Amino acid sequence: MWTSVAVERSELTFLPGAALRRLALESSSIAVALLDALAFKARCYSAMAQMLGTRSVTERLHRLLIFLSHIYGVKRGNEIVIGTQFTHGDLANLIGSTRQWVTVQLARLQEERIIRYDRAMISILDLASLDQEMN
Repeated sequence: MWTSVAVERSELTFLPGAALRRLALESSSIAVALLDALAFKARCYSAMAQMLGTRSVTERLHRLLIFLSHIYGVKRGNEIVIGTQFTHGDLANLIGSTRQWVTVQLARLQEERIIRYDRAMISILDLASLDQEMN
């Protein structure tokens, strides 16, 4: 059984496997879109498995923040505002850590003026420093 959590208001359509298969057989563009989606998901899982197995938890947090800035980031002046809210618990679950550890690390990054975290909204103030801290 697969589950998911929407991070923003969403509209979904559910297609049972048989109906989706029939649709893919009837439309090559749907079939190609499904293959593209599966390839993307496979790359994400592969990157996640490699990251969890080879990177420190600090590096995983930094890489996650950089990734989120690229996917959800909106440039506002000199900062990048991540347009989707993430709690400390959400971030901890994504990197395989504890909420408490993430809270301490975000506070440290905020003290160093690399990020700003306010009510689950993250702003990247210094993306270069965030990336440089991993090296």
